[in-house]
Amino acid sequence: MIARSGNVAVVQLAGRRFPGLLIQGDTFSTLLASVREARVPGADVDAELSDLDERMTELIEFYENTLAQHGIERPYVR
Repeated sequence: MIARSGNVAVVQLAGRRFPGLLIQGDTFSTLLASVREARVPGADVDAELSDLDERMTELIEFYENTLAQHGIERPYVR
């Protein structure tokens, strides 16, 4: 494990060039539930998408900051 924050961690799997982002199953389940809630007729899609955007932005920022702190390049351009 390279770093951990709450229910997520940046980990380096054997044989992989870049680290990955490990998300606990219950945390991932709540993200999926938000996606499914947005698909329900009459749902406030904008609110659900805004919440998902915020939560996923926190995850990617943790990942990117961890890579930067350890001198590891990102596996993508953003």
